[in-house]
Amino acid sequence: MKKQKFKPGPSEREKLRAQVATLKRLPRDFRDLDPGGADWEAFAEATGRRGEMDKWLHGPVLTLEPLSEGERRFFADNRVYYSREWTVFERENWVDVLQQAESTGCSWVYLPREERNTIAALNVLLSRFEYNFRVRGQIRSAHTGHPVGVVY
Repeated sequence: MKKQKFKPGPSEREKLRAQVATLKRLPRDFRDLDPGGADWEAFAEATGRRGEMDKWLHGPVLTLEPLSEGERRFFADNRVYYSREWTVFERENWVDVLQQAESTGCSWVYLPREERNTIAALNVLLSRFEYNFRVRGQIRSAHTGHPVGVVY
């Protein structure tokens, strides 16, 4: 019996071309994408890794200060590890944070007091050094843009 080669039809071929173009445009690691965004969804569909991505998204969170009520509700699906309160990041503290996040298998290090540019820079470094966690900044309400749990 002869093996038949897979010959995609016109619509399947177009879909495969679109997925290849999407994967060429996106980063190789899904952790570098905005969770829940269009690129996140396109990556999940093209690679078939949605289960792994969702598990990582809802993975453990390392926080360096107590969470507010709104933040606790936001992270309700995640295990939250509270390390200790640091008001200023010092170099030796950062090494401890990296080691603790990696050893506990965290998906996120939550730094609500850091600026967006700092968060973005830290995430670039974590990606380049192939860490499996990322830094997340202040959680903001989708409706008001204000920090979660803060009433104005």
